[in-house]
Amino acid sequence: MTHSLNNKQSNDEQLVRAKEAWHILNEFTISLTTATGIIRRAIAEEEKSLVKLPHPDIPVFQFTKMIAFNYIVMCLYKWSEFWKSYKDVIPSELKEPFKNVVKEIDNKGVIQYRNQYVGHIHDKYGHLMTEENQNKAILRIVGSDAERFLYWINSGKKLRNDHSLVYLAQNTRDFISKQCDLP
Repeated sequence: MTHSLNNKQSNDEQLVRAKEAWHILNEFTISLTTATGIIRRAIAEEEKSLVKLPHPDIPVFQFTKMIAFNYIVMCLYKWSEFWKSYKDVIPSELKEPFKNVVKEIDNKGVIQYRNQYVGHIHDKYGHLMTEENQNKAILRIVGSDAERFLYWINSGKKLRNDHSLVYLAQNTRDFISKQCDLP
């Protein structure tokens, strides 16, 4: 059992929490890898189709990117929830990177975007969301470089100095797996 688990819990309770954390981290890994892959493929297909304008699939590519982006937003929202609920399971040497990600998620306005645009059709005042405001919120999250944002989520590499969220989720999951004899 890992030293970072809460000493007040029984070994059985600690193992249950470790299994839950492992499962959630595994879902993050799969979900974020898939969503970033979908966006990267849609961008590539969209760029190829631009040479044959007008191309009927351009709206499909744009909608595909939006669906995958909204799914990333949901995963980032869950990442913040995971930190609040499972920080006692996270190994001490990975707590700081996790905390930094949660701060970055908050600074980017991900929680606000999820609450205003992904989860609802009206803002808290009952007004329909405007495309202009939604685009501003997306720009706040992604920044001016979409590939850099995607790289932050999933670099596609497994390097020791990789700071992507997928790598952090994998690394944490694998640490928990070793400490608790999980698959």
